[in-house]
Amino acid sequence: MKEKLRKYKIVRYLKYKISKKYSDTFKEIKNIKETLEENNVKFYYFETPKDYLISNLTKFQKQRINNWVFDFNHIEKDLKKLEAIYGKDFDKDYLVAVYDGAKVISNNNVRKLVDYRSKYVNIINGIRYTTDTSDDFNNTIHMYGACTVRGTGVEDRYTIASFLQRKLNNSQKKYKVVNHGIGCGSTIIDDLHAIKTTVLFPGDVVILLNSVCNSTEFYCKEYNLDYYKTSDMFDNIDKLDSLEWFTDETVHTNKVGNEIIANGIFDIINKDLKDYRFEKKLFTLQNLKSIDTNFEEDKQLKKYLDDISKYKTKYNNVGAIVMNCNPFTLGHRYLIETALKSVDYLFIFVVEEDKSFFPFKDRIELIKQGVADLKNITVIPSGRYIISALTFPGYFYKENDNSAIIDSSNDIDIFGKYIAPTLNIKKRFVGEEPIDKVTKQYNETMKERLPLYGIECIEIERKKDDENVISASRVRKYLKEKQFEKIKQLVPDTTYKYLKERFK
Repeated sequence: MKEKLRKYKIVRYLKYKISKKYSDTFKEIKNIKETLEENNVKFYYFETPKDYLISNLTKFQKQRINNWVFDFNHIEKDLKKLEAIYGKDFDKDYLVAVYDGAKVISNNNVRKLVDYRSKYVNIINGIRYTTDTSDDFNNTIHMYGACTVRGTGVEDRYTIASFLQRKLNNSQKKYKVVNHGIGCGSTIIDDLHAIKTTVLFPGDVVILLNSVCNSTEFYCKEYNLDYYKTSDMFDNIDKLDSLEWFTDETVHTNKVGNEIIANGIFDIINKDLKDYRFEKKLFTLQNLKSIDTNFEEDKQLKKYLDDISKYKTKYNNVGAIVMNCNPFTLGHRYLIETALKSVDYLFIFVVEEDKSFFPFKDRIELIKQGVADLKNITVIPSGRYIISALTFPGYFYKENDNSAIIDSSNDIDIFGKYIAPTLNIKKRFVGEEPIDKVTKQYNETMKERLPLYGIECIEIERKKDDENVISASRVRKYLKEKQFEKIKQLVPDTTYKYLKERFK
């Protein structure tokens, strides 16, 4: 009798713990929703498709749910199932390719996708690439969730986010969709953390598509929280019995299922989408300064900060420029002179990573020579922590792939959290970038994130000659063609002398 009572108490306790966990989760979802909407960010919670809520599943579909697990080792055996899901033109290599890019790292119990680049799947700093986006947008739709959102076993263009983006484009709604989906064992806690650390603007939309438990309706009623069942989207399609829209589970939707969900989401949110840009007042639900950037215990970073701290000045109005200068041009000189008009002191960080045409030791020397006549400037090597293979590997894709989709938030967070405070930097200057897509993305991310650290990001129009903007890439082009007279018009005398001595 005592043993039965003990087991009963254990079961009751476990049920209580589980119930409290779910209750706390829904309470947090409601708090997030209320806080976002106080800041003019619309929040929607969608529940992923659940097989027991869908009335028109076929016998074939039920059989897959109950008896089948997708396995690359059984492709020949499962050929008929896979043909029904992927069509007759697929092969094993294609399946492997669309299922790749699903590796997750865990940091302080928070999961994040590992960067991955391929023909079909691209993940940059934990964000899956959404196709068909445009630079001409007013607001952003951020999507969060597990494998359904990330897009298990589909190409970038067939994720829910990409289908939704095309739907928005066709309706001429100026929104950009960002896919924060994780999956691979992630939980709703990971999604909520991602929401709280995303840079948001009034007018943005946050969509959470996940399943917390089988009692969603009960908890949503308890907390007066609106939610939408994606399961209903499949019940309402008459000819669904002729479509295969998932693989082995209803949460593993294929391109057919993803398009149905995207269309359903659009129909629900369309009435709340705005045709104008709100006042640009950016925020996060969690202070970015508290984000763990994986460098808290990094001894080399501490040494770098100690090394540069000797350059700290008495001035309060301090600015910074980060430059690669491959090589130093009159355009770089113009950016420095213009920035100096807005600050009392200027630090120039020179990219130390030796992945450029000209070696670092020559680049930094040309900068020092090129600004020797200017006052209140210090030229500093960037070390491993500003535009390096460690903090921003995407920067170095651009020589071969100017269409690269990059994310530089890690690099910018390190600058904002550690480097800028060490030197009391309050402004960071960047040159306007009409040509290089990677640098343009970097500039846009700086404008979004640096103000959250109290740093103003100031973009300066590039210096031009009669032909175009003065750029290092033009100098390298002319150097290859041995057109030294053209080079002379683009660089200071010190750079010209260096190039003539080494390359003529």
